[in-house]
Amino acid sequence: MKTLILTLCLFTLSIFFTSCKGDKPTNDKEVAKETAVKKEKLPPDFRNVNWGMSRSEVLASETKQPEWNDTSMLGYRDTILDMPVGIRYSFFKDKLIEASLKFNQTHTSGVAWRNDYNQIKNQLINKYTMPVTDKVIWQNDIYRDNPAFHDTALLMGYVYYSTYWDLPSTEIYLQLSGDNFTVSFLAFYYSKKFEAERKEMNKSDNKNKL
Repeated sequence: MKTLILTLCLFTLSIFFTSCKGDKPTNDKEVAKETAVKKEKLPPDFRNVNWGMSRSEVLASETKQPEWNDTSMLGYRDTILDMPVGIRYSFFKDKLIEASLKFNQTHTSGVAWRNDYNQIKNQLINKYTMPVTDKVIWQNDIYRDNPAFHDTALLMGYVYYSTYWDLPSTEIYLQLSGDNFTVSFLAFYYSKKFEAERKEMNKSDNKNKL
């Protein structure tokens, strides 16, 4: 009787462990496939990519050929809300750690630039959330109390606009500034996970300039 009970217990245990083993990947290929599926489910950090991707993965994510291509950077041209834009991906040791957008309109009016800025800002709010900060920063107060000249103040570099988002994996800075009637409209995306790598990359860039 004891022998029968022991045999039944061993048989039950063997079935249990066999079924548990079947729930897990049985080889390296299945493990890799499972990891890839999990990675695909991550929401993108910028456009269709995630921080830490390699150059080859970022290349595969874009439908166009890059306009600029080297070991530390990929650059593209595109349009966003009918605005011509330059796209830059920056890599450190073959890992994507930051990206940026440069809006290349040819406006001569500060009103048009501010309208574009507000359009992109609202798109980012709709996609993510309200920004942490949304600032108008005066560097010269000569036109500050005269709203009719605020757009001229932008073109002359007397005032600039800055909006900041603090997301789980990314910091986004949207900036609009001018100098001597030339306007710069940029969006910067920085990886939080690779902050140390970004600092190291910036140190290397500065050394190369000397």
